[in-house]
Amino acid sequence: INAALKEATDKGIVVVAVDQAVTEPSAYVISNNQEEYAYLGAKWLFQQMGGSGELAILHGVLGSTAEIQRTQGCQDALKENPNIQLVAEDTANWDETEAFTKTQNILTAHPNLKAVFGESDAMAIGAAKAAQQPRSACCACTAKHQPKAARGRGIDLFGRNLVIDPAFPAVFVGCHHVRGSQHLD
Repeated sequence: INAALKEATDKGIVVVAVDQAVTEPSAYVISNNQEEYAYLGAKWLFQQMGGSGELAILHGVLGSTAEIQRTQGCQDALKENPNIQLVAEDTANWDETEAFTKTQNILTAHPNLKAVFGESDAMAIGAAKAAQQPRSACCACTAKHQPKAARGRGIDLFGRNLVIDPAFPAVFVGCHHVRGSQHLD
């Protein structure tokens, strides 16, 4: 893919790669420490849960680097929160619709479920939509949840959770480039 990115940037096209293993130096690359990001998101979610309650995890594509690292980050946060009980895990393959269906099934099996940790924004949105159904007191969170940095830049699905649009960093870089700034503050 690097050759195609180089060809595009040589033609003056601004290329922004988000969460991809791109090494082309002419492309803007926006990525993060997936494990730390998931750890911080899970830690925040567990605080919203009051430090106790039943949790489900929706995994991305099993075996993918992001899924492995985000699972590890959540597991690390779980180790620090012994009153959070992991009662269900399923894979929703980064897909909102699949996450909605899987969360409905989890909520049926675990009526006291307090939260779902979705390893992607799309899955958190699907889980949140399922949680909006009558009966649910469940909260959903994405691995990319950053409450301070993203305030006002997400959507509040049911009064308790901010889900971040994953395209925000790319839009930010694009706006900086259009304005002629080479520095990203």
